Amino acid sequence: MKLSEKSQILLNRYLLAVERRLPLQGRKDMIAEIQANLLDKLEDTYSPEEVLTESQLEAELRKFGSPRSVAASYHTSNALIAPEFNELFRLVVTVLVPIVVAAVFLAGLISFVVSGGANPFGSFFGLMSSMAGVAMNIIGGFAIVMIVITRFFPGVVGAIKVGFIDDEKDDWKVSELPEPVDSSDRIQIWEPIVGIVVNSILLVILLFLFDQLVGIWWFSDNAWHVIPIFTDAFKAFIPMMAVKVGLELVLNAIQLYQHRRSLLSRWFEVGIKALELTIVGLMLNAGRLLFFDEALAMEHGVSTEGVEGLSVLFQFDFLRWFLVFLLVVLGIDLIKKVVQAVRKTAETIR
Repeated sequence: MKLSEKSQILLNRYLLAVERRLPLQGRKDMIAEIQANLLDKLEDTYSPEEVLTESQLEAELRKFGSPRSVAASYHTSNALIAPEFNELFRLVVTVLVPIVVAAVFLAGLISFVVSGGANPFGSFFGLMSSMAGVAMNIIGGFAIVMIVITRFFPGVVGAIKVGFIDDEKDDWKVSELPEPVDSSDRIQIWEPIVGIVVNSILLVILLFLFDQLVGIWWFSDNAWHVIPIFTDAFKAFIPMMAVKVGLELVLNAIQLYQHRRSLLSRWFEVGIKALELTIVGLMLNAGRLLFFDEALAMEHGVSTEGVEGLSVLFQFDFLRWFLVFLLVVLGIDLIKKVVQAVRKTAETIR
């Protein structure tokens, strides 16, 4: 028995769909066993010379079972939460929790902006604590409910027949199977999520809170004070920096939606890197970017020794040297990403 090119692609997609539903522990061994069992079944059904078409393979896969039902057979029977709740629990963790946490984050930022950035450190850590608390409460509360139902109300579990929990063997479509992802295109789901959170914070700071938050922070008279250090020449680049951060947000959203580094996201990333390189290059020719106001620092309670030390530090043009270093690193990274994008484009065309 041999597989045609399209049949091999279908088989890979089917196995990937099964693998994503298997327990993390021992997943590689499980999927290898499933693949071996499936191929043995096909070899017993078809002669060695026969080439299996895509439609024939699809029919055999339907007999073998849906990806969800095949994976469910590898879940232990003593699970705290019944397998019937797996898809529902996945929706809660991957959809409901991020939406609620994002709403809390947005509400906290709005409150932070309205308050004029009062007590920035306390507000920031309080916001992070609230987001974590909301996420843990939703996940923990839902998990407890599912554990109680699983352990004490088995009849309820057996009666559940919800569309996304139903494990009927034939209830699946080829179009719903995931596309195989090359190792170079694979991303972890937390990467774009972290990028969205971090870039959202940066965008709010650049657009609304730059003067209130960016500078040297000093604690005196039981209060935090900010001493601005960036000149108007530097601030002129804030709109371009905000655009760059906004584009990175779009890139994170694309990767989160596609669960991979697609050809679109690769070229999008090349454009962002080129913009970043342009900003750094323009900054190098923009004149003085940093300035330390000794008088203002003294007004905010900075000690004489502190003012003298900071003055010496700002005499060295450390930001310019950092920009030169960053220009070289970004240039190398841009060349690397262009080469990767061109190679992927050529592979797609072929």
